[in-house]
Order: sequence, then C-alpha cells, then structure tokens
Amino acid sequence: MIDRLAPSDSLLSAEDFRLLRESVSARMGLALAPGARPGLERRLRERLAVLNLKTFAEYYQYLSFDPGAADEWDALYDLLTTTETYFFREDYQLRAFQNEVLPELIDRARPRRRLTIWSAGCSTGEEVYTIAMLIHEMNLVQGWEVRVFGSDISKRCIATARRGVYGPSSFRVTPKDKRRAYFIDRPDPQARKSVIDLFHERLYPSGVLLLGHSESLLNVSTAFELLHLKEDLVYRKPKSF
Repeated sequence: MIDRLAPSDSLLSAEDFRLLRESVSARMGLALAPGARPGLERRLRERLAVLNLKTFAEYYQYLSFDPGAADEWDALYDLLTTTETYFFREDYQLRAFQNEVLPELIDRARPRRRLTIWSAGCSTGEEVYTIAMLIHEMNLVQGWEVRVFGSDISKRCIATARRGVYGPSSFRVTPKDKRRAYFIDRPDPQARKSVIDLFHERLYPSGVLLLGHSESLLNVSTAFELLHLKEDLVYRKPKSF
C-alpha cells in the first residue's frame, strides 16, 4: 500500500475538499461551490509542488498549523481570487453611479461637507482611482473632505494599487482626455538610463543600489554588478570605479 503519492497522482478527496472549503470560507470569506473541487485541485497542485508536499491533506495541515502558513495564505488569496480589472470598467455602472447615486450621496453629505466612498475588493486599484476621477469631474465637492478607500484581500494587489503604476491593459477603455488629465507617462528608456547613471555617479565604490522587485537594470545599465544577499539580489557599484 502506498501512503505518500506524488502531487501529480494525488487526488483531492471529498473530505480534504470539505476541510479546505471550510478553512477558505472562515479565513477569506470566500464561498467555494460544491462543483469547485476539480478547479481547486488543479490550482493547488502548484502549491503542493512549491511546498514539497505530497497530499492535499498535508496541505490542509500546513495551512492550519505551520509557522509559515501566513505567507501561504497570501499565495492562496492570489490563486483563488479574480484580479481582472481596468480603468473605467463597466461603463453603464459608472454612469449610474455618477448620474444617479453620487448626486444623492453628495446631497445627503452637504451639511457635513464630508464624503466617503469604499471600493471593497478593489483588486489592483483601478476602480478606486476611477471613482476619484468621477467625483473630481463633478465639481460639486470643492472644499469638502473627500476620501475614496480601497481594500482587497490580496496584499500583492494592494501593493500594486499603492504604487500606482499600470500597463496598457489597464487603459484599454480609458478616454484619451482622461489619460492626459490624470496620468503621466513612465520615463522612456533614455530618461531611466540618465537616472541610473546619476545614482552610479553619486555612489561610492562598493555602494549598493536597491530597486523595487518589479524593476531591473536589464537593458538599462551594465555599470553595476549583482550582489547576492541571503534574501535578495541588489546592485553594487564595482570597486574599480
């Protein structure tokens, strides 16, 4: 009898599925339908491989008791939630919000001159910024305290929203006038190279440059060398300079 199966051969049993469904519901507030079992099994195989676990029962135990479970829950959030979004998505809903809902909210808030909007499940933040643009364009709350909050269960999505840097897919339906009014273009390659060259000039030999994890000097500069730290890769100005 084989007790431990390779992840590719392991099946998500009805009991393991029940336990995982209950954990996901309690921790994430996400209700997995009974028919979600094949999809969950398919998605979780990657996590079993990453964690070097053999069965889904072991994965449940890891989520429940392992000291590293918090990080794994973050990975699971991203695996199970939909993050597809873009600026000015669902234009019919936005028109209803701007033309019918928002005027009423502003009228109610007029005595306090304070307006608060919450975008729950905001993903990477495009909806939050869209709402802020719509409110700004109405020109009815000048001098007010206006707050537009966004929240999401995914820490990765929130980090993207805070950074506020978006690619072409986020602007697929954004009118050109909105892009000109509210967004700035990312620096072109020459501008980026000029900035990196300035950092290189100001650093002492062996000085270290730390970039965001989504950024790289690939095709920008060869003047730095890679420095391998225990938990990160950073750039260092060589001693020969």
